[in-house]
Parts: sequence; structure tokens; C-alpha cells
Amino acid sequence: MMILLFNISHQQKEGIVSMKYELKVGVAAMGLVVLAGCTVTPVKEVTADKVGYLTSKFSPQVLSPSVAKKLPASGNIASFGRITIKVETDIEQSDGKKESLTSEVTFIDGGKGLVQRMSEISSNGIPFDLLYSLTYKGIYDLRWQAVPLRGSNSGLAYEVKDISKFDVIPTSAGNEFTVEYTSGTAIQIANLLASKKTCKALRIVGAQEIFTKIQGQAIEFECEQVSNGAIQKRAKTILLQQYGIAIETEATYASRKAVSRVVDFVN
Repeated sequence: MMILLFNISHQQKEGIVSMKYELKVGVAAMGLVVLAGCTVTPVKEVTADKVGYLTSKFSPQVLSPSVAKKLPASGNIASFGRITIKVETDIEQSDGKKESLTSEVTFIDGGKGLVQRMSEISSNGIPFDLLYSLTYKGIYDLRWQAVPLRGSNSGLAYEVKDISKFDVIPTSAGNEFTVEYTSGTAIQIANLLASKKTCKALRIVGAQEIFTKIQGQAIEFECEQVSNGAIQKRAKTILLQQYGIAIETEATYASRKAVSRVVDFVN
């Protein structure tokens, strides 16, 4: 139980969640700990079957009906089954420090525009983090969780609680779409984070420009993420139209900037 409480505190320090927990003596305290444990998983259980964890914990069935019914129609997208993309990322911190990371990203087609995604991130050839998510076309996360491979337990699972606006993603340059929503931990019911994501389609290119093995066309979007009225992130994302999945190629935060490139694609 003490390990569980430590991991909750660690997530708070990272700025992922701003909820305050108190340990109280008695049945109420035990109930709180058990409830919190519902969204935390021992890392060794995740690594025992990494893809199995993705398919079971981030399936379309985990979406609440109220959120699922607000997703736009996915359009004409062929089922792709499973795709693995290898990405190399160069990161520069605001203090000038630089590092390079490699990600192996697995996409599994969930149907109707829903895509399950698992990213295994490595440095110097050694994996150190797993990022899980259920997404809409890979461009908008609906449920997500980080699993630090050097820790004992996963981070908390987060999810979209409600969607007030979700525009259809455009298929031509010059058009925009906006998503407005609230989110929180899987067990959170109050003090939810209000966010807005706006993306503009910059250009349409042949997908082979992204990587030679990728077929069809791709749309490049420039996106801005705002939470509680403050800009959190600006990014460029490539949506592969034939598959209905997206790859982030550039991300800018207050503390760092990351530029990514695809170096392998397996379908």
C-alpha cells in the first residue's frame, strides 16, 4: 500500500494531476487506497504481455457511451489490422541540452476511426518508458497511461470525460477542426481539466514523402493545445489518410522542442 501512495505522489510532482490525497485512519482510508489502485498496474504485469495490455485496457469498449457517441464519423478508411512505425526524435531543452530518443509505435485498428497505440521509448538502445493510448485516428487521445520501466507501478490512467465539440477532421488544405473536452484520471469525477485542441491543415503530400514504404496521401496539420485558457503545446502532425493514423513530427513546449522522423514502417 505504501508503494501505491508513493506513486500517486510522484505523479503529482510531475504535474500530471493536481488532486490532493490524504491518508486517514479507518475504513474510508482503505476505500480510497483500493479505489486508487484500480488505475495503477505493476510494471512487471504490463511487460509480461505488452500488446495484450494494450488490447485489453485500451479497447474501444473502455469508452463511456456518452463520449463514444460524440465522435465524428471516420469516413472511408480501409482496415489496416496492425502497423508498427519506428520513429527517431531529437529533443532540445530550453537550457540547450540535447538528447535523441527512438520510439517503436504499434497501432492496432479498433474500427470507426478508433486506434489503439503503444509507444516503447528507448535511449541508447535501452527501453525506459511505455506510453499507451486509445485514440481517434492517432491525432486525439481518448484514454492514456504512462508505464515507466524503471519503476514498480504504472502511472495513473487518464481519460476524456466529456466532449462539447468535435469537428470532422478536414481532408483539404486550409481548413481547421477543433475539439473541446474535459479530462481527468479514470477515477476522477470533479475538478476536471478543460482543454481545447485546434488544428489547421497545412498541405497534402504523398505519404512516401514521410517514408518510402507508406502508401497513399498524407495531410500535415499544425495544432495548438490549450488547457485552462493557457497554451500548453504546439505541434505538427501527419495524418496518413489511407490508414487513418497520425504521427507527430514536431512538438514545442515551454521547456523543450522535439522533432521526429519515421525510419521504418511495417504493415
